[in-house]
Amino acid sequence: MRTFITSLTLTLTLVLTAQVDDMVSLNAGYSNQSFYSLENGEVANVSNTDWDIAFMSTALNSSILINDNIGTMLYSYGTDPSAWETVDTTGMAWEPLYNSETSWERGAFMQLANEDNVFDYGWGEYNIITHVVTGNRIFIIALSDGSYRKILIEELDLGTYTFKYADLQGNVEVQETISGTDYSTKNFWYYSLQTGDVIDREPAADSWDITFTRYSSEILPGANYIVSGVFQNQEVLASEARTVEIDDAQWTDQPMSEEMNIIGSDWKYFDMDIFQYVVEDSLSYFVQDREGNVWHLWFTA
Repeated sequence: MRTFITSLTLTLTLVLTAQVDDMVSLNAGYSNQSFYSLENGEVANVSNTDWDIAFMSTALNSSILINDNIGTMLYSYGTDPSAWETVDTTGMAWEPLYNSETSWERGAFMQLANEDNVFDYGWGEYNIITHVVTGNRIFIIALSDGSYRKILIEELDLGTYTFKYADLQGNVEVQETISGTDYSTKNFWYYSLQTGDVIDREPAADSWDITFTRYSSEILPGANYIVSGVFQNQEVLASEARTVEIDDAQWTDQPMSEEMNIIGSDWKYFDMDIFQYVVEDSLSYFVQDREGNVWHLWFTA
């Protein structure tokens, strides 16, 4: 039995080479996020509380995340952008939308996309003639300070987003046009609806393999809870060797997956008898980085 605290101790082994022990800290209250390279160690350790939404930087993807780590919540108001001036949430059914736990390309804003329509992105629809995604849904977003905003992603044109937001009464309306190509070496660029600032917080996408963070996870059907865990970067694959002694685990025994939460959060559990988290025994992971190297990873504390 191994205890778990906010400082994570992990062991890495490049298959057929030497073992490395390392530790990652997310600070008190898990306020930080760590981006980690299996070859080079921690690349960046940054605040995870200074942003509300994040936009995927690549021109060919329209994923938009919410910062569920700090309690940001997203709801759909309706699919009539012309109702912007008359938004009224009285009697509204508050059905939350969450970021995908398995794909960076399915942020909370995309969760209502019609899977039978490849041009539907949840917040807007792609026009095959203009090659522009035009917003067609108003959202209500609850921020970590307890306030609410209405928000409309108006357009995505060649990596440039135009969006507007205001309080529910329509006061203090802000419209932004921001080019994601300015952050083309990174997966996402970040924005604070509370300060109006663009937050440049991610390291280059090709510099890290896994990230230690907090996120909303569906613990039971229809019931989400904030957990701490590990996501893989895009183009990084992983597999799990559960109930297998670490020394006996073989990377060829399980297929590699591109789902980003293969490591996830269930390598630990909360022991009510000792009232603290405990790391699971006989559990390790194999991670294949972008260069094709396979690493054996497990947690020790």
